[in-house]
Amino acid sequence: TAEILCETLGVGPWRQDARLASAGHAPDLDALLKSYPQSESLLMIGHQPDIGMMVEQVLGFELGFGTATIAAFESRIPAGWRFLWTHRPEDLMKK
Repeated sequence: TAEILCETLGVGPWRQDARLASAGHAPDLDALLKSYPQSESLLMIGHQPDIGMMVEQVLGFELGFGTATIAAFESRIPAGWRFLWTHRPEDLMKK
């Protein structure tokens, strides 16, 4: 999934991180992000329910993150994260 999306968007390089593999719980987002200190931006791709739980960590509440949904956040160091937007597949098909 990540490789296809990165090729489609023309972004890279990409690498696989085992912490984003489906495990039935969200990875520690702060620890995950600290693993990429040189990155200006990150595209994290995962599977449910883990990725939805990770989004919940950022927002502090459940978003109802469905299959193939994407969400964007901006890092506001040291204040944390700011939610930017979310799109469901059906939203993107309308455009």
